Amino acid sequence: MRGEYENWLRTVKKYADGTVTAQLHRAGRVEKEYGDLDQQYKKDKLDSVIAELTYSTADERRNKPNPSKIPFNGNVRSNLSSYSFAASLYRQFLEECEEEFDVAAEPEDSNS
Repeated sequence: MRGEYENWLRTVKKYADGTVTAQLHRAGRVEKEYGDLDQQYKKDKLDSVIAELTYSTADERRNKPNPSKIPFNGNVRSNLSSYSFAASLYRQFLEECEEEFDVAAEPEDSNS
């Protein structure tokens, strides 16, 4: 996850401190289980991650188990909605910053 993300949440989205902390935590949990979010973005714009975090009210009525890699206690639909939103928000950040930060480029080798 890019360091600029926190600043973007504060300045562009104008989120309060608690909301910024919560979004960073959720995006961090997604990244821990699914791998580097920037790499996932390069692969498919985070579509596969977000799809795995999707859990409908119909899924909830059928009492389907948590389909994601993220372990948690509590309501599956509510938790996955929060994680899915965090991944979507990070995707929005990358899309808005594509021109400023080349998200498709590999990091430069500092040993060159």
